[in-house]
Amino acid sequence: MDSVWLEKYRPKTLDDIIGQPSAVDRLRSLSRGGSLPHLLLCGPPGSGKTSCALILAEEVLSGMTQGNFLEIDASDLTKSRPVEQKSDDEDGESRIVMKKDSSPLWRIREFATTTSIDGVKFRIAFIDEVDSLSRGVQEALRRTMEVYSGNCAFILSCNHPSMIIDPVKSRCNMVRFGPIPQEDISRRVAEIAQKEGIAMGDGAADGIAVASDGDMRKALGMLQAAAASGRKVDLDTVFKLTETPASDATGRMLREALAGEFMKARDTLDTLLIEGGMTGREVMDSILRQVLSLGLKDADTVRLMDKMGDMDHRIAQCGGGAQSSSLERIQIEGLLAYLSMTGRKKRRCPNY
Repeated sequence: MDSVWLEKYRPKTLDDIIGQPSAVDRLRSLSRGGSLPHLLLCGPPGSGKTSCALILAEEVLSGMTQGNFLEIDASDLTKSRPVEQKSDDEDGESRIVMKKDSSPLWRIREFATTTSIDGVKFRIAFIDEVDSLSRGVQEALRRTMEVYSGNCAFILSCNHPSMIIDPVKSRCNMVRFGPIPQEDISRRVAEIAQKEGIAMGDGAADGIAVASDGDMRKALGMLQAAAASGRKVDLDTVFKLTETPASDATGRMLREALAGEFMKARDTLDTLLIEGGMTGREVMDSILRQVLSLGLKDADTVRLMDKMGDMDHRIAQCGGGAQSSSLERIQIEGLLAYLSMTGRKKRRCPNY
């Protein structure tokens, strides 16, 4: 295993994309004739958005992507760059100093204003995770798309379309991706295992498909991790990959909160975030998977799910970066406090 299977087996054509027939048909119709409008690809992680963007660029540009295609993560858009600037010293002599240009989207503007090469009609810029951009940067992006639309087509991708401002949405053709069906993931996992010469036990491919939750990226990562041992990949191997110590710690944290031991639960949260290296959103996903096993009454479960929805919305509104990480922690601690109060009420009033 000398390569990452995610890249090794990335689809090369739209025909290779699995589980997204509607999205593929729409992309074919939009890219017909060698032209391409601005696109907004929406869907969960691992659903094929990036692969489709790369394939479209390759097909529309007739393979001449060198110098005509830019792939960039949204988090890199706002990084400042050094700029030469003349400055006069006190003695009247001029010198060159380096300052930072913090104007957003300078890399995109630089790319979009440059003429395409090799006779290609236009350039293509692919911006991933654009929903992590602040409203102000999205406004700047909208203006950039508007001004340079004649020279550059933009493909944007996001997980949460509700976080994209309307002026950006209105300039794009939206293409929606859904979670990849389990049967498609299971079939693909089995195909790759056969190509790599990996022995698969009964139900192992199906187990990976269920655990991946519609995320092909996650499924291939699990398969490669399971195959690293060199032994036969069976359901027990898959179970060990999915039931990690981190997920056990999440369950313990929730039980501590329900028992009224809020500070203990908070310490366990520290373990997950600091020692376990989990992000706040990963902790929330783990909590969501274990909510139904907490033994709460239906009314309490409904309230808890409602609070988690509000919590996720607040975090999404915050965007990315350190501010988002801080807010994730605050929101999870608020959820633990709510569970602690719910547990206290249950102990005081058994019929609650």
